[in-house]
Amino acid sequence: MRNRVRQWAGHRGAGRAPGRPGHRPGALAAALLLAGLAGCTGGDTPAPLYGTDTTGCPDGPPSVIRLATGSDLSGSGVRGRLVEEWNRRCPGHPVRVVELSADADLQRSQMVAAEQSGGARYDVLNLDVTWTAEFAEAGLIRELPWTDDGDFLDSARRTVEFDHRVWGRPFNTDAGLLYYRLDLLRAARTPDSGPDGRGPADWPGLKRDVEQVDAALDRGVHTAYQAGYITQLGDYEGLTVNALEAIWGAGGELAGADGTPVDGSLQVRAQSGLDALAARYHDRRMMPASARSADETESLRAFAAGEVVFMRNWPYAYGVLAQTLVPGRDFEVTTLPARDPGGAPGVSVLGGQNLAVTTESAHPEAAAALIGFLTGRESERCLLEGGLAATRDSAYAGGPGAPHCPLTAGSSAGPSAGPSAGPSAGEPEGRAGAVRGADGLPRYAQTLRRALGSARPRPATPYYEAFTHEVQAQVGRMLEPAGGPLPTADDLDRRLAAVLRGGN
Repeated sequence: MRNRVRQWAGHRGAGRAPGRPGHRPGALAAALLLAGLAGCTGGDTPAPLYGTDTTGCPDGPPSVIRLATGSDLSGSGVRGRLVEEWNRRCPGHPVRVVELSADADLQRSQMVAAEQSGGARYDVLNLDVTWTAEFAEAGLIRELPWTDDGDFLDSARRTVEFDHRVWGRPFNTDAGLLYYRLDLLRAARTPDSGPDGRGPADWPGLKRDVEQVDAALDRGVHTAYQAGYITQLGDYEGLTVNALEAIWGAGGELAGADGTPVDGSLQVRAQSGLDALAARYHDRRMMPASARSADETESLRAFAAGEVVFMRNWPYAYGVLAQTLVPGRDFEVTTLPARDPGGAPGVSVLGGQNLAVTTESAHPEAAAALIGFLTGRESERCLLEGGLAATRDSAYAGGPGAPHCPLTAGSSAGPSAGPSAGPSAGEPEGRAGAVRGADGLPRYAQTLRRALGSARPRPATPYYEAFTHEVQAQVGRMLEPAGGPLPTADDLDRRLAAVLRGGN
């Protein structure tokens, strides 16, 4: 697929774009890829880039900064407008955005191929958070030590750290949320349909609501209704995300934060989490069979159509739903359910993208300055107002001391209408008053901030592609109808231990 050079705004990819559909390398392939890349970068390791958190224009001779990214799935085009603002402020260092495939696997391959060629095609890469460790290990991106004041969210900070060093800046982040149809809950007179409409706080409460809806909902009126809950269990990254959230919710682990294998003491709890996920899927009152092939877009469609009461999805879904449903009347959102009543909220997998300077950039200082601008306090406020999850704590603040988005009025206030494109896709245009509070932030901003406070990154390992492939293969088998021996958490642990050590 030919790269398209264009303004970074508004293009919509397929629903699974931010997941990883299609081919996924196995552990051996990933190891060979890393070895080949490390051998192709050549030369000495460049010195770290210090003093890179300024939001001003860079010094030095004029340059063109090439930024490689997937589609701007915010819908608002807010990231593209931030680039335009940089170009207005720093005309001597304009940004040329190179938009790659919307398919995440192809996007990653295009970035790797360009950097492997040594032609310095790109100066800045917009990386999925799960790719940072791999690109750092392969020598494709430069070290970018922290010089900030600690405003970045801790969970987002961890996504740019690998091997005790820092390799970029968190651009936008993401956390899973629980959406619920208030209209259906009220129609069935469930306990969670009261005036506050807070939704269930835990899985037992959610199951209770589902059972009451199943028993009391008038199917002659609500003809589309099928089951209680839908999430993303298709054979792509969504399945890994849901498996990790189920395991973490039960207190288990599949790998350490640094990608190291875990000992067997955590496998009982991991098994408990996977058993709970499988039980929810096999209960047809709880989940429709279509969940096994669902991605973010299909889940959103089913929820919007009234086929289910509850949905796990990313923040972008709020604005998409507000196109046809009224927030606070038809639907609302809360944090993921706790495992048990009175327990801590469910733990979400952390999503998002990081910005990194390529090793072969001819303009590393200018590239780092661009990253400083795009991830500064004011820019992060713009991202939050434009439908993306900001990586800085200050972006969620109210009052006179809160950062002010520098974009012109309306430029980040509402994304353009159109179909959604998956996690990290943003809000479409319209119903801005219904989606935003008096402070200009999305209505769900504080709920999102709470979710981000407990969200966890996926393992920071250069073998992540092989890791997620193995998780999807084994967990997918666990969700199949029982017809023979099914893999267990112990089986998965043994296979992942080999993968995480670079084996196959």
